[in-house]
Amino acid sequence: MSSIGWTGIAILALVLLLVFGPRQLPKLGRQLGHGMREFKDTVGQPASEIRAALDAPREARAALNPGTQLKEALAPGDAGEPERRPTESGVTNQAVADASAEQP
Repeated sequence: MSSIGWTGIAILALVLLLVFGPRQLPKLGRQLGHGMREFKDTVGQPASEIRAALDAPREARAALNPGTQLKEALAPGDAGEPERRPTESGVTNQAVADASAEQP
């Protein structure tokens, strides 16, 4: 199969310009673009559904894995809260931060 060179593209553009005219060419380009986008979405939809179906069992296994659940339970600060450890004086880091925030 041969590829189209610059001269082929120029001849094709000239023929399109002569057949459709300068007023119809933008409309033709928009319609071609919409058609290509619809084709791409139609072809891509089954692929994304297949990908989601293949990922679902992995996510379910990870959620049911006791090791993962244990790591999540023991991981400090992953729940969005700052880690609260007692300092040498027995005061937690959060209490120190609150006290320093109140000072003017």
